[in-house]
Amino acid sequence: MLRRKTMDMVNGPILKNLFLFALPIMAINILQVLFHATDIAVLGIFSSDSAVAGTGATSPVVNLFLGFFGGFASGTNVLVGRAIGRNDKESVKRHIGVSLVFGVLFGFVLMVIVLIGARYFLILMNCPESILDLAVVYLRIYFLGVPIILFYNICAAIMRSVGDTVRPFIYLIIGGVTNLILNVFFVVVLKIDVAGVALATVLSKVLTAGLSLKALLKGIGDAKIEKRHLRIYKEELKELLALGIPAGIQTGLFNITNIYLNAILNGFGEVIMTANTVCYQFDSMITSAMTGFSLGALSFFSQNMGAKEYGRVWKVLIYSVAINFVVGILLGGVLFFFGKYAFAFLTDNPVVIEYTEVRLKVIVLTYCLLGVMGVLENLIKAMKKAITSMLCSILGTIVLSVAWMLFIFPINPTLEMYYSVYPVSWVVSCIMFACIGFVLLIKLQKTKKQEELEKVA
Repeated sequence: MLRRKTMDMVNGPILKNLFLFALPIMAINILQVLFHATDIAVLGIFSSDSAVAGTGATSPVVNLFLGFFGGFASGTNVLVGRAIGRNDKESVKRHIGVSLVFGVLFGFVLMVIVLIGARYFLILMNCPESILDLAVVYLRIYFLGVPIILFYNICAAIMRSVGDTVRPFIYLIIGGVTNLILNVFFVVVLKIDVAGVALATVLSKVLTAGLSLKALLKGIGDAKIEKRHLRIYKEELKELLALGIPAGIQTGLFNITNIYLNAILNGFGEVIMTANTVCYQFDSMITSAMTGFSLGALSFFSQNMGAKEYGRVWKVLIYSVAINFVVGILLGGVLFFFGKYAFAFLTDNPVVIEYTEVRLKVIVLTYCLLGVMGVLENLIKAMKKAITSMLCSILGTIVLSVAWMLFIFPINPTLEMYYSVYPVSWVVSCIMFACIGFVLLIKLQKTKKQEELEKVA
């Protein structure tokens, strides 16, 4: 049954197929947030607020390093998808082999870097001394499993590129349930809090990676891991690096900016850090839902770019932007009005809950802009214009955020002013991505029309 769960993105109805393809991704992203929230819940109920804050304090560092590699995963999605669109099966297999080999090697490099520098990285981001040791423990254990985590991310990107989002969804459920059981076992039974949560995460990722490997060894559509293709191909690696390095730099700089922003937030104290961690578990569900459609759009963009079906690209763009805008508004509204009741499941501290409302008031109803930005950014990535995407992101998000904190925030250094940097940067980025993406797509259409006229002549 699962072997038929691939999708032809170049033919057939777009809106229906986009929904069918993106909904499992959306569910995957939301479940990932929920499973992480269970980590926080188990710590909050059976351990302490310090354990919650210590775990949350590692997020910027984790996002920095894994986010850099995420650029290469999106590059795999684009390159495999474009190869499928032009029906080049050998290129599909070569890109899969290069991505997996490079991913594992890069994962070991990241593991060593963080194992050595964990404490230094956390001190740089102004992690409070009271939770520093807890954060270091979590970070080091988590990064022991990073090669496996990155391997799974590449496998998931490969599956998406060939139109299979069902397997990753099933594997995540299996891994997530395993993670929850291990959380309870380590924290409640063995009484190891932060270390136990980190170890549970790593072991569950080993399981999901193993299931993904088994599926790709058997083959999913045009995607199959073959031993003879597990090597570094010079041209394919150059293509991957051409897309992955700018995307990785973009994501890395974005997460460095988040570390800078978190360092400022950490200056407000441990209670606000805990409030931010608790709130993030829920508003991440909104961004995760929208990311599902953004990633779905990336796969559709890539295959149709490879097939030069630019009319379908426009339709995918319109549908994806509209869906993410509506999803962002609806889910944001639910969290805005009912969030404080949900937060009570993660903490019983009324002061913490009070501070979560500040973040809700400023950010949550504007998350629809972040969803629109994700679709527009992926349109440019699917065109293999990674440097253009990187420059837009640097100007619209990174430079603006730093300038805001240096020149605007000091005028009124409140939490409200701090959080306002996010919606402002999203508006500016949306405008930049839209203008450039539309121009590039129109140019591709004109080039295709000219090629067709030359063939006729």
